[in-house]
Amino acid sequence: MKRLLLSLVALAAVLSLAISASAEVKKAKGGIELSDASGDVEPINTNLGSHPGLDVVKVAINSDGKELKFDVTLKEPPGNYASAVVDVYFDTDNDPKSGATLMFYKDKTGFNYRAPIESCIKFDNGMTACTGGSRGAKPVERFGAMGLYKLEGKSDAEKKEVVSAMGFPGKKAGQRIPVKGKVISGALEYADLNVKPGQTIRILVRESCGPIKATSLFPEVLLTLN
Repeated sequence: MKRLLLSLVALAAVLSLAISASAEVKKAKGGIELSDASGDVEPINTNLGSHPGLDVVKVAINSDGKELKFDVTLKEPPGNYASAVVDVYFDTDNDPKSGATLMFYKDKTGFNYRAPIESCIKFDNGMTACTGGSRGAKPVERFGAMGLYKLEGKSDAEKKEVVSAMGFPGKKAGQRIPVKGKVISGALEYADLNVKPGQTIRILVRESCGPIKATSLFPEVLLTLN
């Protein structure tokens, strides 16, 4: 019984640390780097089989007066299945009382935009995917692309596409940034987010292949833009 109680206490301490880490808010000017332990993602299960989840170990955020760039470092290079790497949420007016509440994280409120960063692949059969694969085909080019959705309701489920990672007709095409080894990158112009230099915005990053738990969230960032 004593051993059981000690185990429960230890488990509660671990959960408390995980929750407090995700609740921490970091302040930065111009840019910031966030790190994450490896081994905390789930496999991607598809009709083409199971693929390793993209395991993020670092996210670097930088602003240059015109655009925001995200460089996401993985534990291992991406495989042959295109997938989201991280989901980035923006509270551009830095007001948690105005904007959408995240569907699976009810304590995360006030967000105006959601921006997934995709690890995209062009295959030797001519197909290009930012989500999915191609049976029997081989990757000939890899690039990162960042889409953008404006959140228009009380939940992040109500959204309107502003920037298309795949560059679909009728939408602004996302920038295609070549993958460099383990680093997947995405970028958005200030105009896409309706922000300007000197403005402080709130950013929340979620590891896309992680479980729907607080451990998949990086610390929130209050970033003053260059």
